[in-house]
Amino acid sequence: MTDSAAATTAAGAEHMITAILAAESHHEALGLCSEKLVPAAVRTAFRRRALICHPDKVRATTPAESARAEAAFRRIAVAFDALHEPKAGSTTEPRAKRRRHANSSAGQGGRSEEEHGEEASWDEWERDLRRFEDLERWFVGLHSARYADRHTRRLLEKAAKTVTELDERAGVADNPELLAIDSELADGGYTGCNDGCETQSELHLANLLLYMREQHKYCFFCATRFEDLEDLERSCPGLTEADHAQAAEELTGDYDY
Repeated sequence: MTDSAAATTAAGAEHMITAILAAESHHEALGLCSEKLVPAAVRTAFRRRALICHPDKVRATTPAESARAEAAFRRIAVAFDALHEPKAGSTTEPRAKRRRHANSSAGQGGRSEEEHGEEASWDEWERDLRRFEDLERWFVGLHSARYADRHTRRLLEKAAKTVTELDERAGVADNPELLAIDSELADGGYTGCNDGCETQSELHLANLLLYMREQHKYCFFCATRFEDLEDLERSCPGLTEADHAQAAEELTGDYDY
């Protein structure tokens, strides 16, 4: 880094530290405007400012500069704890806050702003922030998988009903695939997985979709019975719900890029 670039960086850091120390609210200390924030936004704002004023990161040239940076970090650490709002006592709380709870439960009381954040190195803060992010990704992925599985099971129930009606009209009895699906649906609950594997519901649904097309010349998503397989292949966008959604987007020009 050139001398001029270093001077510019130092001036920017000093400006941010001054703004933090002058902040009248937790939001202002972290440079946040909205009162309604998701935890990820709080973490991003905290990390951006902590990288400038944490004692392990600051490039202070005098004791006074070092003291100002430390005071600024303590200020944003307090703001982070207040705005991120983890559950008290959770093992996923930031290290500084967990230690404050431990001190309080031992009869030593809470820490003042001057004491806040002094015990944790930047590596410890970064590790805790990443733990938050890993847990959040896992939580979102789990709920997405559960939503997808519930959606698949709803489609499976509708497809099984459709096959039953088609079979009855065609005089087909004791469809073995329907018997297996009845057992699957009776189990209830979440049967999905998070590593990209196919669930039993997905396999049963695929089998029913293929059965309707091959045996009844019927597309579940088109809700149409075609003249023959050639007519079906020519007129139907495809086997899956995604195939039909893509075809609809192409017709309307509503692409989700």
